[in-house]
Amino acid sequence: MPSLISVIIPTFNRNDLLAICLDRLAPHSQTLDHSKYEVIVSDDGGSESTKSMISSKYPWVKLIKGPASGPAANRNFGAKNAKSEWLVFTDDDCIPEPNWLQTYYDAIQAYPESKAFEGAIYPTENHHKDLIECPVNLYGNCFWSANIMVHESLFHAVKGFDENYLLAAQEDQDFYLKIKETTSVPFLKNSVVYHPLRKIYIWKTIKKISKLARNWVLYCIKNKEKLNTDSPLKIVKAGYVSQLGMLIFNVKNRFPGKSLISLVWLSYGMLYIIYFLLFNFNDLQKSKV
Repeated sequence: MPSLISVIIPTFNRNDLLAICLDRLAPHSQTLDHSKYEVIVSDDGGSESTKSMISSKYPWVKLIKGPASGPAANRNFGAKNAKSEWLVFTDDDCIPEPNWLQTYYDAIQAYPESKAFEGAIYPTENHHKDLIECPVNLYGNCFWSANIMVHESLFHAVKGFDENYLLAAQEDQDFYLKIKETTSVPFLKNSVVYHPLRKIYIWKTIKKISKLARNWVLYCIKNKEKLNTDSPLKIVKAGYVSQLGMLIFNVKNRFPGKSLISLVWLSYGMLYIIYFLLFNFNDLQKSKV
């Protein structure tokens, strides 16, 4: 009998964190009976150490070699190899609560008209610090890919996550905008994963700004009616207002490192947004899916 839920975990050379996540999904660690779910790890790292760890400690995990084309492609590849009716996505550094999957299972029965759900994401400790980041979802309407569930028919109908996004930014929000056109998305506050804090490295973040700017322009072009970004000027304005708001927030909270990154975004990042609009606008329009 096939399982009802496929848990899909993209990973890339983070065995220590992945092991903690898998420990929480082991048989008898979740309150949901293990026969009702499978766990798929899609590995973009492809290291022998990951294979060895899973074969020795987690033989119940289905390990597949990812396409090494970014996080969106890795999630899509995991979904392609799933055998279940429902697809649950989390990240390799997340720590699910014991009733995580049971809450999703109960929601399927409670909301038969819904084809997608989102769960809560809590930080493992205080995340209001400088040069620290952590996705947090306490009240819903975020749809961060660290804790969501989608029916496989809907997932494939909208063609999954858009692989044109080069980094893990906007691809889950883009997906959310697509599925909200056809289904309600209840927030399940008791379906909880904890997310560790991640350190922000200023230089590494600055180096990624060009790709993040491209993601932003693609997101605005694809969803111009929903976001009111139906002209290049509106895209520039939306980007500027967003980053200015972040700068004000970071200055008020006395985060010098994050303030510096926001200042770079308001100069260097905005120039990249303008560059993509001037010279890559047609190519980005063609990449819409």
